[in-house]
Amino acid sequence: MRIKIAIIVLMCLAGTGFSQVVYTDLEDKPAVVGHAYSFNFMGGVEEFAIDNYTLHGSSIELLCFAEGAQVIVSPLDSISESGVDLLTEGMDIGPSESFSTNKGRKNFVIYYDGVYTDWVGQCGYMGFRFKNGSNIHYGWAKIAVEVGAEAVLKLYGYAYQSQPNTAIKAGDTGKEQIQDIADIHCSIFPNPASQEVKLSVIARQIEIFDLGGRCLKSFDNTDNISLSGLANGIYQLRIHTGHGLVVKPFVKQ
Repeated sequence: MRIKIAIIVLMCLAGTGFSQVVYTDLEDKPAVVGHAYSFNFMGGVEEFAIDNYTLHGSSIELLCFAEGAQVIVSPLDSISESGVDLLTEGMDIGPSESFSTNKGRKNFVIYYDGVYTDWVGQCGYMGFRFKNGSNIHYGWAKIAVEVGAEAVLKLYGYAYQSQPNTAIKAGDTGKEQIQDIADIHCSIFPNPASQEVKLSVIARQIEIFDLGGRCLKSFDNTDNISLSGLANGIYQLRIHTGHGLVVKPFVKQ
């Protein structure tokens, strides 16, 4: 009976994947920030806000409000402040990056009249992290600064990784194409397995998820996946190849 139930669950999971990225898409109608735009991901105190002071001042700045809200920044020596780093698409935003908070201190500069920043006339990504209880979430926002008679800030969207303590790439919307397993000739064996699972290809990244959507293990550039430390049960492999994402269920027994 247990084997039959496992087979049914595997059939239901075969074409599905967990959605971890929470994405707000503003690409078609970007928000023009006339004064302020707030980011409130968890429903409590807003984590961040972008203020456009060029309507009555000379700068566009980022503020951190919630405890644990931080962004990736670098020094702006010319005005003795820190500026929000301009990230390119695909850059990692995660535990290995250096984050700062300005809670209770000066704001982080995106644009400052008369001072060059990387954002002038550019469109790119800012990286951030925030806390929900003891969990840390990483995310990005895509913005552009257009400078004419006055500076205009446009917001094209933002996203965060709902899986705690898990990195996200700038621009990742969670919409990576899931390829049919047959299309890229990828298979796993044995299944069920007790100690390890082998792939028929070498994948650039492999992740093991439980049925609750938690990432339990991750491997890079390999075709061999150790199942050590996993309890018996049903899991998913998310196999990132050069052609897309393959999702493959398996049983640990």
